[in-house]
Amino acid sequence: MKKRLLAIVMTMAMALSLLPVTALADGADTGSQPAGQVQEDPDLGNTGGGGDDPLPGDGPDEGDDPTLPGGGPDEGNDPTLPGDGPDEGDDPSLPEDEDPSLPPPNNTIPMADLAVAAVDDSVTMNGTPYDSLSEALNAVSSSENAVISLPSGEHTIDSVTFENGEHVTILGNGESETTISVNGQVAFHLVNDDASLTLEDLTVVVNDNSKNGARVVRMVNGDDMSFSAENVTFETPSEAASTNNIALYINGAWNESDLTQSSGVNVSLTNFTYEDDSAHSGLYFQNYSDIDLSVQQSSLTVDKYAINIQANTAASIDISGCEIQGWTAYYAYSCNTNTTITDSTLIGINHFSGPSNNFGTIVLDGGELQDIPEGDSGFGNTLYITDSDIQANTTAGNYQVIVSCNYGASANKIVFSDCTFQAEGTANGNDLIPLYGSSGQGNQLIVDGLSMNTDSENYLELIPAAKIGDQGFGTLEAAVEAADGDTIVMLTDVAEDITIPEGKILTLDLNGQTLTNVSSHTIVNQGTLTILDSAGGGVVDVVTHGKAALYNYGTITEISGGMFTRSKETQYPVSGGTAANSWYTVVNGGVIEEISGGTFTTGDGTSKALGNLSSVIRNGVDDSADPHPGEIKLISGGTFTGAANVLKNEPNGKIGTITGGTFTMDNQEQHFWGGNNVLQNYGTIDSITGGAFRAIGSSDDGYLIAGQPNPAARYGITNYGMIGEMGGDVSVSVAGNSRAVYVAYSSSVGGTSSLSITGGTYAVTPAEGTEQNTFPPAVIMANSAQAALNISGGSFQGDIQTGTAHGLSISGGYFTADPTSYLVSGKDAVASNQDGYQYMVGTLALSQQTLALTKGGEAVLSVNAEPWGAVPASAVSWSSDNEAVAAVDNGTVTAAAPGTATITAEVNGKSLTCSVTVSYAGVDGISLDRAALTLVSGGSTALTATVSPSNADQTVTWTSSDEAVATVAQDGTVTAVAAGEAIITASAGAYRASCTVTVTGADVDVLPSTEPTETEDQLPDGLNDEVKEAVNEAAGTVNADSALSQAAQEQAGQLADSAEKDELLQKGQSELGSEEIVLYTQTYLQVTTVDALTGTDGSINSVTLDISPKGQVVASTASTAGDINQDNSVVVKEIPQEDLNITGTAHVTLTLPDDFASKTIYIKHQASNGRTYFYTAEADEGANLTFSTRHGFSPFTFSLTNEAAAQVGDVGYADLQDAIDAVADGGTITVLKDGLGTVTIQGSKTFTLVKGEDVDTLPTLVAASGYRLTDHGNGSYTISRCSSGGGSSGSATYTVSVDSSRHGDITVSPKSASKGTTVTITVKPDDGYELDELTVTDKDGDSIKLKDKGDGRFTFTMPASKVTVKATFMEDNSMLNFFYDVPNNAYFYEAVKWAVENGITTGVGNDLFAPEQPCTRAQIVTFLWRAAGSPEPKGAASGMSDVVSGSYYEKAVAWAIENGITTGTTTTTFSPDATCTRAQAVTFLARALKAKAASAAEFSDVPTGSYFADAVAWAAANGVTEGIGGGLFGSDNDCTRGQIVTFLYRAYNK
Repeated sequence: MKKRLLAIVMTMAMALSLLPVTALADGADTGSQPAGQVQEDPDLGNTGGGGDDPLPGDGPDEGDDPTLPGGGPDEGNDPTLPGDGPDEGDDPSLPEDEDPSLPPPNNTIPMADLAVAAVDDSVTMNGTPYDSLSEALNAVSSSENAVISLPSGEHTIDSVTFENGEHVTILGNGESETTISVNGQVAFHLVNDDASLTLEDLTVVVNDNSKNGARVVRMVNGDDMSFSAENVTFETPSEAASTNNIALYINGAWNESDLTQSSGVNVSLTNFTYEDDSAHSGLYFQNYSDIDLSVQQSSLTVDKYAINIQANTAASIDISGCEIQGWTAYYAYSCNTNTTITDSTLIGINHFSGPSNNFGTIVLDGGELQDIPEGDSGFGNTLYITDSDIQANTTAGNYQVIVSCNYGASANKIVFSDCTFQAEGTANGNDLIPLYGSSGQGNQLIVDGLSMNTDSENYLELIPAAKIGDQGFGTLEAAVEAADGDTIVMLTDVAEDITIPEGKILTLDLNGQTLTNVSSHTIVNQGTLTILDSAGGGVVDVVTHGKAALYNYGTITEISGGMFTRSKETQYPVSGGTAANSWYTVVNGGVIEEISGGTFTTGDGTSKALGNLSSVIRNGVDDSADPHPGEIKLISGGTFTGAANVLKNEPNGKIGTITGGTFTMDNQEQHFWGGNNVLQNYGTIDSITGGAFRAIGSSDDGYLIAGQPNPAARYGITNYGMIGEMGGDVSVSVAGNSRAVYVAYSSSVGGTSSLSITGGTYAVTPAEGTEQNTFPPAVIMANSAQAALNISGGSFQGDIQTGTAHGLSISGGYFTADPTSYLVSGKDAVASNQDGYQYMVGTLALSQQTLALTKGGEAVLSVNAEPWGAVPASAVSWSSDNEAVAAVDNGTVTAAAPGTATITAEVNGKSLTCSVTVSYAGVDGISLDRAALTLVSGGSTALTATVSPSNADQTVTWTSSDEAVATVAQDGTVTAVAAGEAIITASAGAYRASCTVTVTGADVDVLPSTEPTETEDQLPDGLNDEVKEAVNEAAGTVNADSALSQAAQEQAGQLADSAEKDELLQKGQSELGSEEIVLYTQTYLQVTTVDALTGTDGSINSVTLDISPKGQVVASTASTAGDINQDNSVVVKEIPQEDLNITGTAHVTLTLPDDFASKTIYIKHQASNGRTYFYTAEADEGANLTFSTRHGFSPFTFSLTNEAAAQVGDVGYADLQDAIDAVADGGTITVLKDGLGTVTIQGSKTFTLVKGEDVDTLPTLVAASGYRLTDHGNGSYTISRCSSGGGSSGSATYTVSVDSSRHGDITVSPKSASKGTTVTITVKPDDGYELDELTVTDKDGDSIKLKDKGDGRFTFTMPASKVTVKATFMEDNSMLNFFYDVPNNAYFYEAVKWAVENGITTGVGNDLFAPEQPCTRAQIVTFLWRAAGSPEPKGAASGMSDVVSGSYYEKAVAWAIENGITTGTTTTTFSPDATCTRAQAVTFLARALKAKAASAAEFSDVPTGSYFADAVAWAAANGVTEGIGGGLFGSDNDCTRGQIVTFLYRAYNK
């Protein structure tokens, strides 16, 4: 009860909320009407031949349609055609047609007079109970909206009329069936204005159709009326005499002579059902200017017109989720509708016999346009049909189309989107296909976005076969006819014979569809045609014997896609008979500009079903009856597969160039008589430079064809004509009874043939098993002197066959068979350098006829078979006539000493020679291991000179500037004579190096270095005792006497000349209790055993020792070192290790464990400067070892495995960057490891990379950020600093890439960004390193501005392009990581660091800067030039005869002269190697900086007016120098390298 009350309240609320709706009318038509139009008589009782029957004679014929074969969809007489009558039924406007028994149209019979049948007491209206529905209806008035609720069950009423503002809602039970049964022809009349009816949850049954048919709801002659039905079923009697039943009849001008049209009807149907298979119409509309119809989730099934919109009507219709069925599902005549149909099924069933009963599922028929609905200007009716199924069925042999516009119907627009079309049944013996029929003009039909050409075709296939732009065509033929330079896109599979006529230009896009012929060639081209297949999977098929898929008489610009095939090809019978559907797939009797893609085949395209009597492509038609020369200008791609001839070029055929494509002849099943060819040429081919040609065969060819044995041959390239050149990337491979290349002649094509092979690969695989090799397989077959085959290149695998006379000549290439018999003069067949081939043919020559080498250099000679490269070494014998000068081993020539030698290579009985000249390399530098030395009088030590390069003349001349102070032997041994200072100079070539020796009095003596005072064992606990004992024993044998002695002497010299000496004497006197005390300096080694590694057999293969030099000062009462003992001596000072200036080469000896005896030892030195060095030494049979270190003492690992990546001189380095840092400018780096890959480097020097032993590949070098790398070739590179700047622009989202960096990590967020985005960079240097430089560059290399956010975070704004982030790192604040001889407490430390960072100096090599070495004039102007940015001078240093062209200082001197920094030592000399004094140095510096003079400096050795006085005054005033102490500047003292970089640093950073 509560539920029903709630329903009543809700229904009342809905009724009260109704607004006035657009009126619908049921008006009378005062003239003739076509089929489908219902003329209602006011008495609804005339059943005769006139009256209200909508169709003449009550039959389904409804007139002939002159546009359809055998009759048409003339659904009633067309008033526009002669002979058609104007009335078609009684005109209700005529008095004699009136039926006084019907209520008048104004509904003057009061509601109270309606018969009421009582049902029960539960009928309520607006909450008031009534005895029956009839009683409730009788109580309806216009004063209030009436909501009537019915209980379940059947309620019987007579016909009811609502008018003039009466609004009625009738609600069924909703939970069980509620039925309204009507005694009469009409259930509900809505008459005049503002009447409305709502039905819910009901079944309404009209029981009487005795006159002109039943009407369930009838709305006439009123504006703003509405009807709504939800969950409602209408039923009308189908078994009675009349079949003109209508569920909903609306006529805005019914039976009113002065009323032609009403306005405003709103109809809403949801879950509505009307099924009457004898009904005339489901929904009928006429004479309304504004109808709003909504039909949702409903079902309409009638005999004729499911939805029927008649003349003088304008309607907006929305249909969704419905099933609508009738003779026509949707019919509109001479009206204006805007209709949307979605997700529905429309079914048109034609079951009417007779020649004139052709019809359609959707019909829009003629009449004049009325008001055009807004938004669709120009169209009488618009239908938008989406996601729906449209069916046209016939059962009586008449046509039934999907959609039709007839009787002059014009300006209609029908749009189908994502619909399916079905047509079933036969008409005139033909299966139905979805058609559009039209006798009108100006109609627009759009199917899935394509406008169909409705005006040009009376009957159009509704499903478009093809399109041009957005124009659809029902047939491909129609599209071809319409095309004018257009692209035709196929949309469905099509079976047609297509001809492109002469003069027609078009492109055919197969678009993944299949085009199949009907009876002739599938495509005949006489015009200009391009074929492509944009979607892939498109097919052009021919299924008729003797016809082609493509026959070209015209021009084909390009074929780039699609499959061209003969899908119905049959195999040739094994035991006789004939084949079907055989011929060529493509025939060209015109011009094909290019074949760039596509598949061309016979059969169904599979290897087991290829037609063996069909060739794939025939170029040129030489039929005597109809010859057509053919030309294919270019074949650049495509797949060609067949079983007879794949590509046949006739005598009148020409092919320009074949550059690509795959051509396969596959006859594994059966064979064409006489052989099969991949390419058979009778005509002309200019060149074949690419493509793969393959012939595949079975293992047993014993087939019978027409009763005859046929062991058929297979051929790759068969040439009877002219092929200009074949080479490049072409490949030919055949199998079985096959020949890869076959040349012959044919008298039919001129009697001669020619083929030139310059390259490519050719191979034959002979048959195995039982195959009858009647035709022996061969890679080359030449059987006639009239068939020329010239081979100058290519690779040939297989036998060579010729006839007695042949035209084969070979001048080059690779062969498995011996080609000697066919060689041209001057060529040799020698062992091949290519795997799989035994011979190569070429011209023998040495790679070089002369060699100029420097001592120690190497060069590789080879014997080449030009142009194929080197003959294998095993085929060549090498010898030298002077091995003392140059030796040779398998072609590698090694220069031993200056002189000349002749290298001879013998191959194939021929001798080839090379003349070798060996000379020293030019000296480019000399350095000493010490720049300064202090000795006690009488002491001595050895200096070591290094001449570079190592293969230069190593002769060194030694001189002393004052032999009264110190002398020097020619082996570099310096002996202190007397107190004072002397310069020791070593000279090699034009280069000199010097060491300043200071000799002090012999106040302090030197004790000999001792054995290690102690060895400390820190070996891991896991080592066994035997290994520990062996390692500790080895530690006790370490010695470095010479280096320790030199350090002791220097300490003695320094102590003798220091104030500390007296303090130590006093300490010794105090502790020993004696006044007679002598001081001695003593050095020794302390060795700690750190680690050892053993192999699986327990042998020791690695030992690590930490070797540290120690020093002490000993006070003793003994007057000589030999008399010192523990009782008469005491240690008065421990000398710190860092004060032991062991910077030169130290020679270390030790005895390793026995496992190292007679082996090469690789020594890894982890130096105190943070770098790792590697040395190599040989242990003797007693495991005694001597090695040299130039980098001090620290842990050393002695191993049997070399870990070094690269080597400079005799020192190895852990990575390539360390080696680059160490190598001198212009030096050589030997790479010791393969697999270094790409290495990012930095620096400022030129160097050369060479391969070490067993190294096959050098690394690829790239410059680090901020550096530029120049590759000079032959392994020579220059790395230098560079700079960048600028900006860029772009759009979209761009990548932020990070270049890999050494010694630190870089991350970015985000990794891609759009313009204007802020990108964050996070920098994390490795331990011991700091950020040197961070750059961000755009795609043009221009720099992007960075913001430093602190804590290693930087940001930038993303430009409109991709960017690259690069970072470089430097060792953190420790010059020891640059140079070993620059301690971080030296006064010049910061200056040297600055000079290195700014590319001013790279040191002297071997990780030394040589700060105490005097600076030459060449060096100082070079330092100044680099500090100025290395500007390019305007010219050369003209007039200076001693400035060597190409030297490192040439540009610097020219720049210095141009800028007034120097004028030389004379007018013609600069004296580059002369030592520069301090006076000259500050003068150069002041001039370079254009310094202003200052007040005179108070230095006693700077005379007023001297050339350097102003420069010294400026330098002193600006903090560049403070002099050397004692009021002296040291004007004539040599300026050391440490001093000059300090001057520069202070001047440029003041």
